[in-house]
Amino acid sequence: MCIIGLKLKISTYFAATSLSILKRIHYHNLDAIRFIAFFKVFLLHLPEGINTPVFNFLKQGGGTGVSIFFVLSGFLISDILIKQCNQYGHVNPITFLIRRAFRIWPLFFLGVAIAYMGIALTSYFGISQSEGYMPKPIFSFLFLENYKSILEGTYPRGVPLQVFWSLCIEEHFYLLWILLFMFVPIKHVVKVFGGLWLLAITTRYLTLKYLPEYHINGSEIITSLDYFAVGGLVAAYRNQLLPFKFDYQNRFIRLATISIAIGYIILQHLWFEYLGIFGITTSAFVYGMFIWVMTAQSTKNFIKDNAMISRLGIISYGLYVFHTPIILSLRKLYDFAAIEYQSSIGILLFSILALALSIIVAWLSYNFYEGWFLKIREKYWK
Repeated sequence: MCIIGLKLKISTYFAATSLSILKRIHYHNLDAIRFIAFFKVFLLHLPEGINTPVFNFLKQGGGTGVSIFFVLSGFLISDILIKQCNQYGHVNPITFLIRRAFRIWPLFFLGVAIAYMGIALTSYFGISQSEGYMPKPIFSFLFLENYKSILEGTYPRGVPLQVFWSLCIEEHFYLLWILLFMFVPIKHVVKVFGGLWLLAITTRYLTLKYLPEYHINGSEIITSLDYFAVGGLVAAYRNQLLPFKFDYQNRFIRLATISIAIGYIILQHLWFEYLGIFGITTSAFVYGMFIWVMTAQSTKNFIKDNAMISRLGIISYGLYVFHTPIILSLRKLYDFAAIEYQSSIGILLFSILALALSIIVAWLSYNFYEGWFLKIREKYWK
């Protein structure tokens, strides 16, 4: 009887994919936060300007943008899975993973193909390549490039492959979270989030102490769990899984939290390293509070959905993937034409052009490439 019961339980988890994913609540302001996260990464990859101390200061700490993306993912994915559990009593792993694949894989694999084509072309024409190790397809196509980077102690050659370590972590996060929600009762997920938070801190301590030669701190899923766990806790609060309420309706509290978060985004690089194993924890907490306030009902119109920053946030995935090939191509073009671009005016014009081209390419990708896969997803995997 126990075996029969176990089979029934497993079959429930892997029920036919006709089980619909709930219609998601649209959390206002989050698209704008996505663009803010991307823009911080974009600034990091721009060339430094000459006699532009303010610009050079602002472009530091691009990892901040990735941190925000991770907390956002922790919140949104947890929110989806908690709602499924509350309504159906379980999650549907097949539908969840297929929907994630239709959103992430098309652009990911296109980016990997662009990187390998770029490596081949630069090698054929004798153009100097970026520093780093020569990537291998088995790591690149199986979302393992971040682990290869840890072993090599540097980044792979080829753009945008150099920034795909974060997408690898995202993919590992999806797998871990769906397993968590499959086998942990919904009433215990908050405890598990807390446990994962402590696991991340402990793992960072142990790796820094015993494996200091490897840059593991935040480069793979275990040491990055703070971000996803904090996002999960915010989702748990939104779905009334936490036993307390807080007066986030207060205007002063909202503005103070938003101001602190924006200040932290700009200045994080000044103290992040000094925080040691608690650097990621502190960032996760600040950005979790930021998302907590920005998803409150009383803050829903803080940034309009039709605002430019929100519209750009919708295509932030494409912006993240395409901005490095565009920046590198522009630099090569400028160098070939002997155009100076590192003066105050030059770096400003270069930045505007790089951002404009990134937006155009990302918009085209979203509407005519990614959109095709999204339509298939919505037609067959609702």
